[in-house]
Amino acid sequence: PGDARTLLNATDARVMVTSRGTRREYELLSLFHQAGQRLRRLTLRPDGPLDGSRLDAATLRSEFGVAILAVRTDGRWIVAPDGETTLEGGSEVYVVGSPEGLKRFREVAA
Repeated sequence: PGDARTLLNATDARVMVTSRGTRREYELLSLFHQAGQRLRRLTLRPDGPLDGSRLDAATLRSEFGVAILAVRTDGRWIVAPDGETTLEGGSEVYVVGSPEGLKRFREVAA
C-alpha cells in the first residue's frame, strides 16, 4: 500500500512492471501493451471541455478512443468510475488508449 500511495501521489512517474508470476494485474498491463494501448495519468484542465461533464456524456471512446479507469477528486480515488461520475477540472485521471488517442485527449482535456 505504501508503494501504491507514493505512485498515486506522484506528479510524473514512469512505471516499469516486471512479472513475478501470473498475477492478474500484470496480465492486464501486458494485454494493454500487446493491444497497442498505453496507460497515462493526467490532470483535467479547469474550465476545460470536460469540467462538470458526466462520464457517460463525455463520449471519450468515440471521440478519442480512450477510457478513464480511475478519477481522483478531493483526494479520493474512484476506480472503475460509472457513467454518473462527474469530471471536474483539477481532477486527476488514469486513462487508457492508443498513443495517438491519448495525445489528442491530453491536448483537449489536460
